[in-house]
Amino acid sequence: MSEATVLESRVSKLEQDNRRLKLTVGVLLLLMAAVPLIGAVMPEQIPELVQARQFQVIDEDEIIRASMNIGGISYYDENRTIRARLTADGFFHWDENRESLALMSDDGIFYTDDNQTIRVEMDADGIRYLDENGTLRASINAGGIAHVGDNGKVRSSMTDYGVESFDENGIRRGAMTVAGILYGDENGTSRAVMAANGIGYYDENRRLVWRAPER
Repeated sequence: MSEATVLESRVSKLEQDNRRLKLTVGVLLLLMAAVPLIGAVMPEQIPELVQARQFQVIDEDEIIRASMNIGGISYYDENRTIRARLTADGFFHWDENRESLALMSDDGIFYTDDNQTIRVEMDADGIRYLDENGTLRASINAGGIAHVGDNGKVRSSMTDYGVESFDENGIRRGAMTVAGILYGDENGTSRAVMAANGIGYYDENRRLVWRAPER
């Protein structure tokens, strides 16, 4: 093949490549020009506002497990029984039999047992624990911590004053305070005292029987 033929072939190939390049660039320019027009015609894919009266979440069996509406947010179990609800009035929790287990509202937090007896209360006045009969057995508040016996009388307490122990009649039998440690009898008489000035033992009439010398 002569040099002229080779040159002519190369020029022809360059012209073909040039035409392909022009066509490609033209198509790209056309697409770029069409994008704004398509965007103007097509609606927004992400809406500015979503409105609905209720939202629901369903499981694989098409059972509603959660819902949210103007009344609040609710959760349901697999048997379609409501188990929890959050509303403007508070938070409510029920067992599978629709019996109340817990309540949280402006009045406080309350927990109930299977018999619907309140067992724990927490409000502005403190925390209280009650037994199965609804009798107060323990409390925590700004005044301190107290344990209550079966008859409703305080059996032990811890306050700013110290730690005290009481019998079933409410009589103080022992105490540990800033003044010292003391033991009292069933009549409320201090019988033994350990303080900064030593240890003293007293009879039932509060008369000193024996004292350890002050160190």
